[in-house]
Amino acid sequence: MYSVRLGYSSAISRISTLVKNKHHAESFVTTVFTIEKTIRRVLTELIISAGFKSKFARKYVKQINGISRLIAYYEFYDPDNRNFDTLFGRENRLQINDWATMRNRIVHGERVYGIDVLKKATNDALIVLEHIKTKSNDHFGFNGWDRLSVRVHSRLHHEPTSKITSPKALTISPSKK
Repeated sequence: MYSVRLGYSSAISRISTLVKNKHHAESFVTTVFTIEKTIRRVLTELIISAGFKSKFARKYVKQINGISRLIAYYEFYDPDNRNFDTLFGRENRLQINDWATMRNRIVHGERVYGIDVLKKATNDALIVLEHIKTKSNDHFGFNGWDRLSVRVHSRLHHEPTSKITSPKALTISPSKK
Protein backbone atom coordinates (compact mmCIF):
# COMPACT_ATOMS: atom_id res chain seq x y z
CA MET A 1 0.00 0.00 0.00
CA TYR A 2 2.57 2.59 1.15
CA SER A 3 5.77 2.76 3.10
CA VAL A 4 5.70 3.58 6.80
CA ARG A 5 8.52 6.02 6.02
CA LEU A 6 5.93 8.33 4.49
CA GLY A 7 4.51 8.73 7.98
CA TYR A 8 1.16 8.70 9.68
CA SER A 9 -0.01 12.04 8.28
CA SER A 10 0.65 10.82 4.72
CA ALA A 11 -1.28 7.63 5.37
CA ILE A 12 -4.25 9.60 6.72
CA SER A 13 -3.99 12.03 3.82
CA ARG A 14 -4.11 9.13 1.36
CA ILE A 15 -7.21 7.72 3.04
CA SER A 16 -8.85 11.17 3.06
CA THR A 17 -8.14 11.57 -0.65
CA LEU A 18 -9.73 8.20 -1.37
CA VAL A 19 -12.82 9.20 0.64
CA LYS A 20 -13.01 12.60 -1.06
CA ASN A 21 -12.82 10.94 -4.49
CA LYS A 22 -15.59 8.51 -3.47
CA HIS A 23 -13.39 5.41 -3.55
CA HIS A 24 -15.13 4.01 -0.49
CA ALA A 25 -14.07 0.37 -0.77
CA GLU A 26 -10.44 1.38 -1.31
CA SER A 27 -10.50 3.84 1.59
CA PHE A 28 -11.95 1.18 3.88
CA VAL A 29 -9.40 -1.46 2.81
CA THR A 30 -6.55 1.04 3.23
CA THR A 31 -7.77 2.07 6.69
CA VAL A 32 -7.99 -1.53 7.93
CA PHE A 33 -4.58 -2.24 6.43
CA THR A 34 -3.22 0.80 8.29
CA ILE A 35 -4.69 -0.43 11.58
CA GLU A 36 -3.11 -3.84 11.06
CA LYS A 37 0.23 -2.28 10.15
CA THR A 38 0.15 -0.14 13.30
CA ILE A 39 -0.71 -3.14 15.52
CA ARG A 40 2.04 -5.19 13.86
CA ARG A 41 4.69 -2.49 14.33
CA VAL A 42 3.77 -1.86 17.98
CA LEU A 43 3.99 -5.61 18.68
CA THR A 44 7.39 -5.72 16.95
CA GLU A 45 8.61 -2.89 19.18
CA LEU A 46 7.32 -4.72 22.29
CA ILE A 47 9.22 -7.86 21.29
CA ILE A 48 12.42 -5.86 20.79
CA SER A 49 11.84 -4.15 24.14
CA ALA A 50 11.47 -7.58 25.77
CA GLY A 51 15.08 -8.34 24.82
CA PHE A 52 14.87 -10.05 21.44
CA LYS A 53 17.02 -8.98 18.51
CA SER A 54 15.34 -6.69 15.99
CA LYS A 55 15.89 -9.15 13.18
CA PHE A 56 14.13 -11.90 15.13
CA ALA A 57 11.23 -9.63 16.10
CA ARG A 58 10.56 -8.57 12.51
CA LYS A 59 10.80 -12.15 11.25
CA TYR A 60 8.58 -13.48 14.05
CA VAL A 61 5.82 -10.88 13.63
CA LYS A 62 5.86 -11.32 9.86
CA GLN A 63 4.98 -15.00 10.35
CA ILE A 64 1.89 -14.25 12.45
CA ASN A 65 -1.08 -14.60 10.13
CA GLY A 66 -4.42 -13.03 10.91
CA ILE A 67 -5.25 -9.97 12.94
CA SER A 68 -6.80 -11.97 15.79
CA ARG A 69 -3.60 -14.00 16.22
CA LEU A 70 -1.54 -10.83 16.08
CA ILE A 71 -3.68 -9.27 18.79
CA ALA A 72 -3.39 -12.38 20.99
CA TYR A 73 0.40 -11.93 21.28
CA TYR A 74 0.20 -8.55 23.01
CA GLU A 75 -0.31 -10.22 26.38
CA PHE A 76 2.99 -12.10 26.09
CA TYR A 77 5.14 -9.08 25.30
CA ASP A 78 3.48 -6.24 27.18
CA PRO A 79 5.76 -5.33 30.12
CA ASP A 80 2.79 -5.55 32.49
CA ASN A 81 1.23 -8.62 30.81
CA ARG A 82 -1.84 -6.67 29.72
CA ASN A 83 -3.87 -8.06 26.86
CA PHE A 84 -5.08 -6.08 23.86
CA ASP A 85 -8.53 -5.56 25.40
CA THR A 86 -7.04 -4.00 28.53
CA LEU A 87 -4.79 -1.74 26.48
CA PHE A 88 -7.15 -0.64 23.72
CA GLY A 89 -10.64 -1.84 24.65
CA ARG A 90 -12.62 -5.00 23.99
CA GLU A 91 -15.09 -3.19 21.72
CA ASN A 92 -12.23 -1.94 19.55
CA ARG A 93 -10.82 -5.47 19.23
CA LEU A 94 -14.21 -6.84 18.19
CA GLN A 95 -14.63 -4.08 15.62
CA ILE A 96 -11.13 -4.64 14.26
CA ASN A 97 -11.86 -8.35 13.81
CA ASP A 98 -15.13 -7.56 12.02
CA TRP A 99 -13.42 -5.01 9.78
CA ALA A 100 -10.65 -7.48 8.92
CA THR A 101 -13.31 -9.99 7.87
CA MET A 102 -15.04 -7.33 5.76
CA ARG A 103 -11.74 -6.30 4.20
CA ASN A 104 -10.88 -9.89 3.30
CA ARG A 105 -14.30 -10.43 1.72
CA ILE A 106 -13.89 -7.26 -0.36
CA VAL A 107 -10.35 -8.08 -1.43
CA HIS A 108 -11.25 -11.65 -2.42
CA GLY A 109 -14.39 -10.57 -4.24
CA GLU A 110 -16.71 -12.52 -1.96
CA ARG A 111 -18.90 -9.61 -0.96
CA VAL A 112 -19.83 -6.10 -1.99
CA TYR A 113 -20.86 -3.65 0.74
CA GLY A 114 -23.03 -0.58 0.35
CA ILE A 115 -21.54 2.89 0.23
CA ASP A 116 -23.13 3.92 3.54
CA VAL A 117 -21.74 0.84 5.29
CA LEU A 118 -18.25 1.50 3.92
CA LYS A 119 -18.34 5.22 4.80
CA LYS A 120 -19.37 4.50 8.40
CA ALA A 121 -16.85 1.67 8.77
CA THR A 122 -14.04 3.85 7.40
CA ASN A 123 -14.88 6.74 9.75
CA ASP A 124 -15.15 4.41 12.75
CA ALA A 125 -11.91 2.65 11.80
CA LEU A 126 -10.06 5.96 11.55
CA ILE A 127 -11.18 6.80 15.10
CA VAL A 128 -9.97 3.41 16.36
CA LEU A 129 -6.67 3.84 14.49
CA GLU A 130 -6.06 7.18 16.20
CA HIS A 131 -6.98 5.61 19.56
CA ILE A 132 -4.50 2.75 19.07
CA LYS A 133 -1.75 5.15 17.99
CA THR A 134 -2.34 7.46 20.97
CA LYS A 135 -2.68 4.69 23.57
CA SER A 136 0.42 2.90 22.23
CA ASN A 137 2.38 6.10 22.62
CA ASP A 138 1.00 6.59 26.16
CA HIS A 139 1.69 3.00 27.27
CA PHE A 140 4.93 2.22 25.45
CA GLY A 141 6.38 5.48 24.17
CA PHE A 142 6.00 4.12 20.63
CA ASN A 143 3.06 4.88 18.36
CA GLY A 144 3.71 2.40 15.56
CA TRP A 145 4.87 5.09 13.15
CA ASP A 146 8.24 6.07 14.58
CA ARG A 147 11.41 4.24 13.63
CA LEU A 148 11.62 0.81 15.29
CA SER A 149 14.32 0.29 17.89
CA VAL A 150 17.37 -1.63 16.82
CA ARG A 151 18.75 -4.41 19.01
CA VAL A 152 21.70 -6.27 17.54
CA HIS A 153 22.44 -8.48 20.55
CA SER A 154 19.81 -10.35 22.51
CA ARG A 155 19.25 -9.31 26.13
CA LEU A 156 17.45 -12.51 27.04
CA HIS A 157 18.65 -14.58 29.99
CA HIS A 158 20.77 -11.79 31.47
CA GLU A 159 18.85 -12.19 34.72
CA PRO A 160 17.47 -15.75 34.50
CA THR A 161 15.11 -17.00 37.18
CA SER A 162 16.33 -20.59 36.75
CA LYS A 163 19.81 -21.47 37.85
CA ILE A 164 21.61 -23.36 35.11
CA THR A 165 24.90 -24.70 36.44
CA SER A 166 26.31 -26.36 33.35
CA PRO A 167 25.64 -26.72 29.64
CA LYS A 168 25.01 -30.42 30.24
CA ALA A 169 21.90 -29.50 32.23
CA LEU A 170 20.35 -28.43 28.94
CA THR A 171 21.18 -31.70 27.14
CA ILE A 172 18.33 -34.14 26.75
CA SER A 173 19.35 -37.78 26.68
CA PRO A 174 17.49 -40.17 24.39
CA SER A 175 15.26 -42.48 26.37
CA LYS A 176 16.21 -46.16 26.57
CA LYS A 177 13.49 -48.59 25.60
